[in-house]
Amino acid sequence: MNSSDISRLCSKFTRMGDDECWPWHGELSHNGHPRFWFSGKKVFATHIALLLAGKPRVDDKHALHSCDVPSCVNPNHLRWGTNRDNIHDMFRRNHAFVEKHANRMRELARTLPQNKHVLLPSQTEYMQRLLVAGYSTRDCAGWYGVGVATVRLVRAGRYFSQTRRVRHRTRIVGRATR
Repeated sequence: MNSSDISRLCSKFTRMGDDECWPWHGELSHNGHPRFWFSGKKVFATHIALLLAGKPRVDDKHALHSCDVPSCVNPNHLRWGTNRDNIHDMFRRNHAFVEKHANRMRELARTLPQNKHVLLPSQTEYMQRLLVAGYSTRDCAGWYGVGVATVRLVRAGRYFSQTRRVRHRTRIVGRATR
């Protein structure tokens, strides 16, 4: 990383005290995490901040925030960790909305035939939260009683709930009279 990259990076956040958040003013990802162009591709600015602080990335670890502010790039608030570590942090900090809804959806899915119902908008919203929190596509499909392909559509934001119209045929008992 050369000095022009470093100065470009530093121009996109406000450096506060060592214990305060350093808010990012550049591009943000869809979930509020800072993005930065580096070596011809978009990378997370938090990864670069940790690298510059002398903490290079190990394996496929994520930059975890101790401050719960996704746009913070203060390396004192960041550490490397797995998705599982991130979920454990969420539960420790009482951000555990996901588990409550996952249990509710698991119970609901048991009462529905597999792959035979349409998701409500609220269900797709909760499913997206589960996916972001690190739950697998297969688990979500089982909990909601839908196929893996449906979960992939929800993850991509391309699933639109529609009211399913069921046509009922009336059955005529007996013979028609002439």
